[in-house]
Amino acid sequence: MDDVRENRRDIHWLSGVLLIAIDGAFFGKNAVVFTGTGGLGIPINLLICLIAFVVTGIGVFLVQKFTVGEDTGSALAKGFVLGVLAGIPTPIAGTLAGGFVIAKAGIKALRDRN
Repeated sequence: MDDVRENRRDIHWLSGVLLIAIDGAFFGKNAVVFTGTGGLGIPINLLICLIAFVVTGIGVFLVQKFTVGEDTGSALAKGFVLGVLAGIPTPIAGTLAGGFVIAKAGIKALRDRN
């Protein structure tokens, strides 16, 4: 029973890697950002944020549901939260939220190795 309860709180390390990778690809140092006064900069950037949210949310849901074996509600909640973090148009790896995700996912992986 404790193992099931622990799995619900933890983020699988693949979910953390997915968040950092997608966020880095969409909003990292070398990401393509559309700006300008042509009128398409803001709508295209909003679309990019939405795509990052959807891809990360679905990916995290699938990892948590089928790799960890979480129930659907818990996997959806984690997918939604990490999707929101990925959809914020700034690189998350260097922020407090990114550090929390990395720590939460990494600590569980390190614990399992011992």
